[in-house]
Amino acid sequence: MKFKSPIKILKPGYIYIVTVIFLGFAGINTGNNLIYLITSFLLGIMGISGFFGKRNIENLNISINLPNEIFANCETIIGIKIKNKKRFFPSFLIEVESEFFHKIFYIIPPKKEVTLVEKLKFKKRGIYNIEKVKIFSEFPFGFFKRFLFYNLNEKFIVFPQPLFFKFEIDDIFFNGEAKIKDLFGKGNSEFFAIKNYSPGDKLRDIYWKEYVKTENLRTKQYVSINETIVIDFDKIQANDLEKKLSLICYFVVKFGAMLKISNNILKDKNKILTFLATV
Repeated sequence: MKFKSPIKILKPGYIYIVTVIFLGFAGINTGNNLIYLITSFLLGIMGISGFFGKRNIENLNISINLPNEIFANCETIIGIKIKNKKRFFPSFLIEVESEFFHKIFYIIPPKKEVTLVEKLKFKKRGIYNIEKVKIFSEFPFGFFKRFLFYNLNEKFIVFPQPLFFKFEIDDIFFNGEAKIKDLFGKGNSEFFAIKNYSPGDKLRDIYWKEYVKTENLRTKQYVSINETIVIDFDKIQANDLEKKLSLICYFVVKFGAMLKISNNILKDKNKILTFLATV
């Protein structure tokens, strides 16, 4: 749905109008036919400006193309698409503005659509809404700026930033009935976390950087990416909620982990990320 707003007269427009009025009075006072002709010509230019300016922003449809997954503090590319439904007239110098972006479409051919991309970065997780989009143009002569306001109500969810940090292993990760500890070192594995050294741990897995700093033996832990991980939300110990959500998001995105909330287990990735974004 779109709403029209009043025309804004720009500084060149004010100068032009004052000049036309001044010449009109001069013509009346002097009776000079040449001044009448010049004034008529200038009024004709103003009429052309009004006609083409109005036609320029008419019959335009705007839509926003959003990616399926948007993460906080990560660069996101969105598409801003305008379709010109006019049969013969192209549209020129169309500016599109919202609270998130400002783009200029230099030309949109008739019966065609043009898409421009914009890079955005959202600082916080949560539900966002591109509620209104403003379309305006100074075409053709820059005397007036005409506006159209579109009510898009394009809602989307920004998920937490997937972020890994060191943490202590506790009984918080499960694979069905078996603890995730049983999966360490199997198959195609990746670095997962660190724990205190236990007799029998391999020397190659010792976290020597930690030993240099604290003189405590610590062992790197690995998790097989071929296994299913279920994370118990309530048992993850983290002082910062956002840090906790980012860690869970990391495992959901990277390993396809499932999430246990109380006695329920969420398996669908989109439902898990939505929960993390809105909790």
